[in-house]
Amino acid sequence: MFKTVWATITGAGTTTATKFHGDVMNKINNMLNGTDVSDTVNIHSNVVWTFNNGSFKLNNPADTFSYTITPAAIAADRTLNMPLTTGTDTLATLGLAQTFSALTSFSAGSDMVGSNIDNIQKTIYDITAITSSTTISVDFATDDLNTLALAHDTTFSSANLGTGKTMEIHITSAAAQTMAFPAGWTFYGTKPTTTTAGKDSVLQLTDTTGADAGVKCVFVEEV
Repeated sequence: MFKTVWATITGAGTTTATKFHGDVMNKINNMLNGTDVSDTVNIHSNVVWTFNNGSFKLNNPADTFSYTITPAAIAADRTLNMPLTTGTDTLATLGLAQTFSALTSFSAGSDMVGSNIDNIQKTIYDITAITSSTTISVDFATDDLNTLALAHDTTFSSANLGTGKTMEIHITSAAAQTMAFPAGWTFYGTKPTTTTAGKDSVLQLTDTTGADAGVKCVFVEEV
């Protein structure tokens, strides 16, 4: 690692956009060589600093160890936006176990890659209202928890199956409505053919294979 060494220049004066006097040059010299100048340097917003050495080092307060920030070999210019914080905060890294004190949203989902999720206090689900129709496609890509005010004799089908996906449908029906299901669905207990007027029920579905033949079902109606 090379260190810039400049000769000391004497003489003070009024620095302009095109002229630097000795006191200013000495301050720049000290700044670039690690000397405390006991001052704050404000860089104009129109100034862009580019580091071409492939990495940037940030020393700890004791000047004994440093973080090395190394950019990836990107193939085009990229912008990393800092979040709008409302107070002092901490950056998160992938390999460090950290506690997130605020609600965190992941718009693209989160794959735990076979790892456990521990110490969950409560899971709060979004609920989707399924529209009653003579044909109802149960979309396994939508919310796990659903409601259905069944007002038609209906035939159920499936969409976007996937191994491990589940669906739960809470059904209400003011009148008795017939129900038909895909031939491959397996029911634990009695397979329902109709609802009971004025009775609530729940249909729980678990896909074990990614196909209708692997959909396992539980249907329970209130007593």
